[in-house]
Amino acid sequence: MERIHRLIEVWSRLPAFRVVAETEHLPTASTKLGITPPALSRSVKLIEESVGRELFHRKGRRIELNGAGRVFLQAVRTAMRQVDGALETLIASDLAGRVTVSSTGMFTPLAVKALLDLVEAHPQLRPHLTHLLDTHVNRALLRGELDVALLQHPTPHPELAVVPLAHCPYGVYCGADHPLAEREHVTVEDVLTHPFVAPPVTDGPSLDGWPAQLERTVAMTIVQVEVAVRVVAEGRLLSVLPVPIVASSSAALGLRRLPVDLIAPTVLHAVHRRPVGPDGQRDVAERVVDAVRMRLDDAHLPALGEAPGH
Repeated sequence: MERIHRLIEVWSRLPAFRVVAETEHLPTASTKLGITPPALSRSVKLIEESVGRELFHRKGRRIELNGAGRVFLQAVRTAMRQVDGALETLIASDLAGRVTVSSTGMFTPLAVKALLDLVEAHPQLRPHLTHLLDTHVNRALLRGELDVALLQHPTPHPELAVVPLAHCPYGVYCGADHPLAEREHVTVEDVLTHPFVAPPVTDGPSLDGWPAQLERTVAMTIVQVEVAVRVVAEGRLLSVLPVPIVASSSAALGLRRLPVDLIAPTVLHAVHRRPVGPDGQRDVAERVVDAVRMRLDDAHLPALGEAPGH
């Protein structure tokens, strides 16, 4: 009974703790929850009293999660996911509601087709497709703001599953009217004399795999690969594009892959929170990954199994 009473004391305050822990900023947390900072601070203090130890470092107005707080946050996230999963099971046996997927621009066409497959099988599902930088993905997943991310450069985290899905080759493409289109022999120097359409520059590796040691001229920046394909088809700009995505795009008619080897193949990964439900029961994130994997054959991407240890 003592444990039950202790849970009763903290249970209603767990959402407040989670939002404060994830933002580490009382004004931001109070805005999200719609309560005043003093009331929120009091709720956190009461949780710490129930736990019997401080969960945050406090330096003036700054608040920062400590080691005990990080352990407690992980437990709170898991508990909330289990309750939410049980509610979804009780409310509907079918997939329903919102599922949020982030995809790099290079693989968005694949994500769109997989989500359409899921909607066809589960009409109550409401996919939300977005694009987050690789460096922002883990944080969004852990906060529950994101269900699945499709990306090339995942950052391992103990609470997340990283699933390698497929190898993907890249090529340098031009349109039928481009000056290099009819050349049988093309050198790196030839390529570098012409402007590109390319993804935005990020702090990490280039989204299209362009070698960092080679300086190219980027005349247009575009996130979505299908838009880049259309731009290249106009015949003025070059672009680095995923070979199988170009092959499956109707807008790619007339594009030529230049005979120059510049871009190393990459691996497409799916990242999602680790399942917390009963063994064998696949949650919505895993079912999204299954749908993407089924689309890999259509895109002619050689599929991979789940990596050991993940």
